[in-house]
Amino acid sequence: MRIHRSKQLTNMWQSMPHEIRRFVESLLINQRPSGAAPIPEWPGRFEILLASYWIIWQIIEGGGETIILVRIEEEE
Repeated sequence: MRIHRSKQLTNMWQSMPHEIRRFVESLLINQRPSGAAPIPEWPGRFEILLASYWIIWQIIEGGGETIILVRIEEEE
């Protein structure tokens, strides 16, 4: 299982609140945590609001591996 962070998230990683970094890393253990809302229009995608950021991730399973694509957006 691997996590792929968006370019924006990668660039901001060190300055992100610890809560967000910890949450993103926790997706390696639990890809569907409580409080996460599925996005009906996009199967396999979820979102959660933490520390004024929307964390959006997609779970891709196949080829014997799971990849989690993660991006963030500031709350408006």
